[in-house]
This record gives sequence, structure tokens and C-alpha cells, in this order.
Amino acid sequence: MRIPLDYYRIIGGHLQATAEQIEQAYQDRLRQTPRSEYSQETLAARKELLDLAYEVLSDPEQRSEYDANYLLRSYNVAEEETIMLPHIQSEEEGVAIAPQTPVLQVESPEQLLGALLILYELGEYEQVRDLVSWVLAHPERATFSRAHTLSSSMQADLVLTLVLSHWELGRELWRQEQYEAAGESVKNGYQILEDWNLFPQLREEMANELEKLSPYRIFELVSQRGENGENVTKALELLETMFEKRGGIDGEIPDNSGLDIDEFLHFVQQIREYLTVAEQEELFTKEAHRPSGVGLYLAACAATARGFAYLEPNYIFKAKRFFRKLERDHQYETSETDVYLEQSVCALLLGETETAISLIEKSKDQSSIARIKSYSSEAGDSPDLLLGLCRYAEEWLESVLFPKFLDLRDKSASLKDYFASNSVQEILESFQGPPASENENEPTESEVFSLPESSSPETEYQSSSASPKPSLRRRRKRRPHRRFSSPASRILVLVVVGGVGLSAIALVLLGIYQGATALWANFFNDRERFGLAIQVNDPPLPIPSLESNDSPVILDEATAEEIVRTWLNSKAQAFGPQYEKEAFEEILTDSLLSQWQARSETLENNNWHQYFSHNINIESIAFSPDNPNEGEVIANIREVSNFYRDGELSEEDSYDSTLRVRYDVVRDDETWLIDRIQVLD
Repeated sequence: MRIPLDYYRIIGGHLQATAEQIEQAYQDRLRQTPRSEYSQETLAARKELLDLAYEVLSDPEQRSEYDANYLLRSYNVAEEETIMLPHIQSEEEGVAIAPQTPVLQVESPEQLLGALLILYELGEYEQVRDLVSWVLAHPERATFSRAHTLSSSMQADLVLTLVLSHWELGRELWRQEQYEAAGESVKNGYQILEDWNLFPQLREEMANELEKLSPYRIFELVSQRGENGENVTKALELLETMFEKRGGIDGEIPDNSGLDIDEFLHFVQQIREYLTVAEQEELFTKEAHRPSGVGLYLAACAATARGFAYLEPNYIFKAKRFFRKLERDHQYETSETDVYLEQSVCALLLGETETAISLIEKSKDQSSIARIKSYSSEAGDSPDLLLGLCRYAEEWLESVLFPKFLDLRDKSASLKDYFASNSVQEILESFQGPPASENENEPTESEVFSLPESSSPETEYQSSSASPKPSLRRRRKRRPHRRFSSPASRILVLVVVGGVGLSAIALVLLGIYQGATALWANFFNDRERFGLAIQVNDPPLPIPSLESNDSPVILDEATAEEIVRTWLNSKAQAFGPQYEKEAFEEILTDSLLSQWQARSETLENNNWHQYFSHNINIESIAFSPDNPNEGEVIANIREVSNFYRDGELSEEDSYDSTLRVRYDVVRDDETWLIDRIQVLD
């Protein structure tokens, strides 16, 4: 079986390395320690390959022969990079290797495991993933005999290498801000460990990283809903998992997301704008069952908005019960806030005019009460407080509630249209019954969380022994002629006559309804209401492989194009007839510099040279906010090369190719340098 490796890569050296550099690279590789989960057999096989590569490269005669027979022909100047992704051709061929790629012929299962481990250590995670997946699917190829099977320790080492490759690919995607793809990659690795029931400590580490990724996956998914909303479904599942792990939306159980209680509440507040009112109502109603004060408030707000916007008073009835439960079970003695105004609006929308007025009088929100009275006074010498409440309700719905729902943010709130709806009037009339005291028996838990069928909102606190009311269908048949004598009709007349709901009413500025958002603000400890305490492209805890750096430099598209163009120009100079190989010093780090200068020398020694023309298209740029001195650029490069041998154009060696290339870059003082080049396709 052939593995895409050569002796130089195995020990971490390069073509022009001196004997001392070969020795140093070999010792450095020996000091590297793979994960402790690997078996001694695989670790021994890895060391044997390192020893073999060192033995050949440290002997001048063997090294010269190796260079002549294998390496020089593999470093074809028409290729940007020697390693390409493998493709499965057939069972007979095993894993096919890209042309002109140096290969290592492995002849035993142990040597295969050692080679795959080395390939993983070199960062070729996609190759390792594909190779190991193929080997596990064709175990007879890994044992080099159909009569044998992989031992349990060999299987475990293969699985370990596969899982680690998934994990590292996930981290690369994380750095590129592809959070959902990163989560899926890490999750795939975690699932493999679950399926094989191996390495519990590693499973725990990966589970912790998945939790850390959850907020970013959720934000990415809800902001990219998908055609059928499938992304939102997945996002809500992740969010509910976070709720469960933390003990609720306002729970105090720490998880591994890196978010404290306030930060998590800010996060939930921000993603609400990407969810519809129905999605929020269903999500937060589940949270209200815990019970949760924040869950109750959000569920009540969503139910109010849903009932009003979609002409379904049953949801407003449910919202009023939520607010009532919130006022009863989540009081704060030192707080001057309450939810009486929210209850008052719900009562108004249910046609309970007397209850609505009485609830206003209980509120401690003097600013909002003054505004309601001001609106009422505009009606004349005998102001009706109900008129002011109508106008207040419209503005509260339109400027405070609706903007937090994806499907309502541009919707206006018109009480006139709401109460003029036949369906609303019929449902509200079905609720009517004899008046009852607000202080009578409280509803049961199941009643709080259920939608009403025929019960009266005005009698929701009546004794449970009261006679049941007729069904909605029967009430509609018995009372069609009484519609204009109902409280809902009174409100409709008031709205039309008073002019409430007309477009001339200006929206109040954000923040005027302190009473409407008081409970939410209380949970935020007076922090900025609509901000996120974290950046969604900044992991709460840094990826271990990255180092923190306070440098403010940003790798943008213009800088990325300049880097790539400088690189291609330096290659044209070094491979041109003047062989200006020192041009590479302006753009390459030491890890690449000697390799590419050696290629220039090879051209010069053979009296070959090239002329290039290039087209550059930057596809993506990625860097970690924790370490802006390192980044990644992916570019599509069209390279046209005219190749000359002894001054004569060689059509056979000339080419016109388009490559998708990844450049790993680092910042040295004020200069960006390329540290690694890889052709992706």
C-alpha cells in the first residue's frame, strides 16, 4: 500500500537541509509525543519510520541516490504543492495517489499505522480521514492478507487517528468561522467514539468542545434559515440542549459554552430576532414549565404578540395567565417593577375593560401611567382612561414586542383591525360570563399552560367547582345578535371614534416602556439590553492551538491579494532567466524558503527557466481574533507557464492551469509571510 509521504516530510526536513539540520529535525521529531491513547505497537512503528528516514538522509551516498530516484522528479515546477487529496479507485489499487506525489510503500499493518500517524502529525487531516475511513471499510487491505483481521489494538489506533483528524478539521473550520460545519466535524468524530465505545476521556474533551461551539452554531443556523427552515429546527434543538444543560434559560448550572448567566441571556435576546413568533412561543412555553421567570415572561410576550398579530385571542388568554403567574410567583421586594401593564394590555385585547383599568392602577410604572393619562386627556374634558390604554397598547405592541419576532418586525399594530375581525369577536364573545373577583381561587398549573376552550377570561380565577360553560360552537349559535353589546364592541367603537390606530400616531422612541420590559431588564442587572456580551466569531474560550495576541492588524481581502501577488511575482523572478531566488525571502518563511530556493537552483543547474502570467481571485480569508498575526487565505489562481529548456520553448512542459490554493500566512513585524502552501483542488 502506498502512503503520500517522503523521508524529508517524515522527519520534518527539506531538500537542501544540511547534515546538522537533518540531525536536529530528527531529534525534534523524536521529542514530539503523540497522544497517550496510542498503543506501543503504533508508537514503535512510527519511530521505525523516523529511524529509517534518518538513516537514509544522514548518509550522503544513500541520500544522493534517494534524491535522484524519488524527489527531484516529484518536485515538478508545474505544481504548487506535492500533496493532493487521495481518491479511491478500486479495491485492487487501494488509495490512489496524485501523480508526481512522493509516496512511501508500506508493507505491514504496523508500518501502515505508523505512517498514518505521521501523516496526521503533518496536518494532512483530510487525507488521513479519507485513508483511515477506507482502511476501516476494507480491513483485509490493512492486514495485507484476506486471511487475517485487524487486532483490537490496531482497530483502536485507526479509530483514534480518524477521530483526531475529524477534530482537527473541525478546529480549522472554526478558525474559518464555519461554525456549523465545524460542529458537524467534531460531532462526527465524537459519534465514531460512541459507536466504537472507545477512549472515554477523549469523548469528554470533544463533548466539551461541542458545548463551546453551540452558541456560534445556533447563531449561524438561525441567521441562515434554509429553504424549509431546517436550520432553525437544528438551532432550536441545540438551544434546548443548552437550556437543559444549564438548568433553564436563567439557570445557574455552568456548562462549557463559556457564557455566564448574563451573557447567555444577552445571547438569547439577540437570536430572538431571527425566530418567528410561533417558534418563540413554543420554545419559551417549554421553559415556562420549569418554572422559569424569564421563560414565563418571554412565553407571555410571544403569546401576546402571536394572539394579536394572527387574530387568535386564545394565545392572549394564555399570555395573561403567564403574566399572572409571574406576578404571583416571581415578586421582587426591592424592585419597583411589575407586569401589571402587560396584564392590562392582555385584558384589553380580551375585551375585559374593567379589569384592564384596575390593573393600570396597580402598576408602579408611573412614567407609563402618566403617558396613558396624557393620551386619554387628548380626548377632551372627560378623559376615558381606556382610550389612553388603547393607544399605549398599540405602541407597545408595535415598538416593543413586534421587533423581536422575525415575521412581525415590519408589521403595524391596529386595534381597530383586531377588534373588527369577525373571528376575534366570535372568540371573545364565547369567553363572556358572569363577573368574578380577581382574588378568587388561582388557576391550576395545567390551566395556566393550556389554551382556553370556552372558559371566560373574566372568570379565570373562579372556583373549580363552577359549572362549565357551553362550547365555542354552541355559544356562536346562541349569540350572533349580541355582538355590538359586548365589551369588544365598545372598544372597537372607542378606537374608531377616538382615532386610535390611525397612521398619524407616531411611534415612541425605544426605551420609553420601562414597565413593559421591566422584568427582562431586572434579569440583565441593568446591562445594555440589546447587546451581545460576546462576539459570535470569537470563541468564549480560545482554541488550544492558538496563542493570544493583542495586535490590532486585520487580514483583509486587499492584504490577502497583495500577499498572493507578491508570492507569484517572486516565483516568476526566481524561476525566470535571471534565477533571482532571493526574491523568495520577501514572502516565504524559513520552513518554505530553502525548498523553493532549491527548486530555483535546480532550474538554473539544468539551464531551464519559466515565464508566468497569473490571474488571482481571493475566495476567503480567515484569522482568529485571539491571534491576528496568523491567518489563512484561499485563492483561485490561474497560472499560465511557458517552460524553456536550453532557451527553447517546451510545449510539453508548458501549461495553463487553474488551481484552488490555500496559503497559511504569518505576520512578522509589518510584513506578511507565507508559511505553508497547499493545493486544494
